[in-house]
Amino acid sequence: MDTNEFTKGDYLNEKTCRTGDIVEILGEGEVGEIKDIASGKLKPVLNLPVKVNGQLELTYTPTRKTLTMLQDIFKSADSATWIGQKFQVKIKEMEVAGKELKVVRPSAIIVKA
Repeated sequence: MDTNEFTKGDYLNEKTCRTGDIVEILGEGEVGEIKDIASGKLKPVLNLPVKVNGQLELTYTPTRKTLTMLQDIFKSADSATWIGQKFQVKIKEMEVAGKELKVVRPSAIIVKA
């Protein structure tokens, strides 16, 4: 039995998607809390229900910077208008609080004519 499925979790991250995957937003999301890596304090976050490549349903918790990227891609700050919208995944390596992390960044889907 392949046990990799059990290590991935329920969240959109570098273990559950790859660069180039297509993610569809399924709902406007809910407010949650996570512990900030740098400060250790709880901070509010948006948890968006998403589907990867039309198959795997996960929760996406975008960072502040990523939220502004989604607002630019979808031309709206209202997450209710994002329902049914899709973006393409880019995995980016970055340093956060002295730790190397891989984060999911959205990019617009380019439709070729």
